Amino acid sequence: MMSSSLPHVTSNHVSYNGLYGVAMFSQKDGSGELPGGHGAQENFSEDGDAILWETELEKDDDPLHRPVTVALVESNSINHNGASGLYVQSSEALHIITNVIHANGDRGITVAQSSQLTRVANNSISCNRQSGVKVEAQCKVELRGNGIYDNRGHGVITKGDSTIVIENDIIGNRGSGLQLLPRSDTKVIKNRIHSFRAYGIAVRGRTKALVQENIIFQGKTNKTIFQQVSNNRECIMKNNKFLVFKKKSDTWRLVNPPARPHLENSIRGPSVAHSGQKATAMATRITARVEGGYHSNRSIFCTIL
Repeated sequence: MMSSSLPHVTSNHVSYNGLYGVAMFSQKDGSGELPGGHGAQENFSEDGDAILWETELEKDDDPLHRPVTVALVESNSINHNGASGLYVQSSEALHIITNVIHANGDRGITVAQSSQLTRVANNSISCNRQSGVKVEAQCKVELRGNGIYDNRGHGVITKGDSTIVIENDIIGNRGSGLQLLPRSDTKVIKNRIHSFRAYGIAVRGRTKALVQENIIFQGKTNKTIFQQVSNNRECIMKNNKFLVFKKKSDTWRLVNPPARPHLENSIRGPSVAHSGQKATAMATRITARVEGGYHSNRSIFCTIL
């Protein structure tokens, strides 16, 4: 779990925790509900009860160090945790880049609050028990260059009012490759999308969307590639390529470009070259709530400060 002002979390192995692998919070006390959805109202502690994190701002006056301008989660292996691999509830800009997020007990990444842009780029997000990525309402998220494979739920599911999904491989997920929920506003551009059992893209209700220049593969079922529940004039389709099976032996390969993510093209965070910087200075008081249903013999905390 991570709680800080503009934290940098890099090059860690985060595994086998009872709740999240990494959780990013930046709310002050009473600013809203923290991780929920399972009905519990307890506050975190070493035993799963009340805790309040409060520290003073750490100062670093070295002029050679770049200022920390964005929170960063980079080059971590986050796997086999009890809830989402990465949980975001933040009012700060955040970059999530070049991580391996695998086989977690809930979603790979959950963006519950993101009033500034959360950029998710060049990650491998696979084999999680629910969806690869979920974006909640009123969140601003960009997904770019990720490989989102073989998750048990949808590849990406979004309610966000500003979501950009561009140049990702969203392949082999058991739910729809991409599910757009009512009142979301999404741009889906130049992705390769395939669902193992469901729709390539499913549009639910009144959704504003631009779906352009994607390659969408049909799964091995009779599901259609694209599903739209109602006639929605605000969902615009342009220049997409739909590939359907003509016979069971048909196969496709991810070439030109090869399967994502492409780590050599990663755009690194602004202060990664200055890894000695104290990038975990904390100035806000954080209160977090435990989700019920995850108490087990595994640890609740993996704290990186």
